[in-house]
Amino acid sequence: ITLPAMLLLAHTAFGACDFDRADYALLGVSTTLLVADWHQTRRILVNKHDTDSNPVLSANPSPQAINLYFAGTIAGNVGVACLLPTPYRKGFEGVVIAVQFSYVNHNIRAGYALNF
Repeated sequence: ITLPAMLLLAHTAFGACDFDRADYALLGVSTTLLVADWHQTRRILVNKHDTDSNPVLSANPSPQAINLYFAGTIAGNVGVACLLPTPYRKGFEGVVIAVQFSYVNHNIRAGYALNF
């Protein structure tokens, strides 16, 4: 999936959702952290001395597997947020943010800074 296709899908999904400003902010933060983790995971793959600790991906996943996993995770994040009622949506996004922050922070401590 290309970035323009992902943006089009997100725009279509957002149009069908009853999001308020807080929902957009939480979804923006969670998506940003997912993209950061995606970037770091791709960098971990290049470094043959490290392995990824994601329980869904193998220790040494292919670039295609990483791309499919994170594109699907981002789409799933948007989809679940769109389907959940407002109070549950905010809680769900809070959990996604907390989990993703811990992964990104772990990767930074392992030497994989966010250099885009």
